Amino acid sequence: MAHYAEVHDGVVQRVLVVDNAVLGDPEDEQAGIDFLEELLPGSGTWVQTSYNTHANVHRDGGRPLRYNFAGVGSHWDGVGFYDPVQPFPSWDFDAATKTWQAPVAKPDGEAVWDEASTSWVER
Repeated sequence: MAHYAEVHDGVVQRVLVVDNAVLGDPEDEQAGIDFLEELLPGSGTWVQTSYNTHANVHRDGGRPLRYNFAGVGSHWDGVGFYDPVQPFPSWDFDAATKTWQAPVAKPDGEAVWDEASTSWVER
């Protein structure tokens, strides 16, 4: 299975899954694009995205694909996907990972961000 993001004017509109039977072995990205363009004529530009890629790292040690997994509303800069929305005023955008970063590293375990104290609060 491979995921493809439909992009209009640099913004992801939806993400669809294409079966491996369509993509072949080895996986052919263009086959997925061709399939979606035939299935949905007049749709936007289709770009493959990886569910396993976040912060420009592949979670299984493989090759990262396009910075981050695309979601509806993500931006496409012609190379990769990123979330344009700053989650909190104190967070900065990391150009290398294409992610928003808190000013303090998140501790292990469950924690939520508290903007008033600019710190993580453990649950």
